[in-house]
Amino acid sequence: MDRADRAAVVRRPVRRGVRHDHDRIGDLGHPDRDRLPARPAVLHPGHRDERIEGLTVGTDADQRASIDRRPKSGIARVLAPSRETFENVFDTVYQALAIAFSVAVAGVPLVAALTVVAQPLAAWPFLLLCAVPLGPAITAAFSCFERARRTGDLRPMRDFWIAYAGTARRALGVWVATLVLGAILVLDVMFLWGTEFAALVGPLLAVVGALLVVTALGSFAGIARHPESRVRDILKAALFLAVRRWPVSLVTLAILGAWATIILAQPVVGVLGLGGFALYLLWSNSAAGYASLTRESEATPTTR
Repeated sequence: MDRADRAAVVRRPVRRGVRHDHDRIGDLGHPDRDRLPARPAVLHPGHRDERIEGLTVGTDADQRASIDRRPKSGIARVLAPSRETFENVFDTVYQALAIAFSVAVAGVPLVAALTVVAQPLAAWPFLLLCAVPLGPAITAAFSCFERARRTGDLRPMRDFWIAYAGTARRALGVWVATLVLGAILVLDVMFLWGTEFAALVGPLLAVVGALLVVTALGSFAGIARHPESRVRDILKAALFLAVRRWPVSLVTLAILGAWATIILAQPVVGVLGLGGFALYLLWSNSAAGYASLTRESEATPTTR
């Protein structure tokens, strides 16, 4: 030893492999029959020894994140939605409200006419004239929904006006033709109303008018989905989908009718409050039809 004031270093042999018990008696110590069960009965169902225990290394945020990633049942997802659910709901509401505001700005003449005119149904020619800018606005809204579906990017205000500038000319041609044909149908109904031909021609005119409206909405969705295609081809596809998927067409007419009723009663609520959600439902019905056509064309083998 170099220094006498320090404790002596004791070196003892260490047994390798199996460690000795600290008391040389056993891992449970002296068994007491009054308070300790026999060794085979120590571990049985119900004891905490069967649980998986250990130390978790990580922060509280990591532990909360791991808890959030656990699979939840249907009731748990409804009662305790995740943060992603709240973000998706907020993004959807923001996108709908922003697009509704953009459509209202683009269709200011129609919004102003609905607000000022006391009897909108009696002044339908004036409303049709004010509704000319509405077709390109609906197409631009459908383009925003289509872009959000493809890229997931959320810039509705900017994307709306970019799409409006890119699709206004093509959508305006389809919309003006739709308004002219609609005016002709309304004049025919007014002319035949009260005559003996009303019962015969009236249902036919109603079916033609329904197909006209659904085909126009499908054309707007087709222009938004396939901007490189010709308008004539898009019109054919829209008419085909309107006839083939007639239950969806009826749903589209129901949504459009309910939305128009709310707009006539409360223009501000109908346009700004519910406009974006109604347009999203109308677009989703048309987009589902084009998606089915795309799948069928990809599944059909081409013959040379």
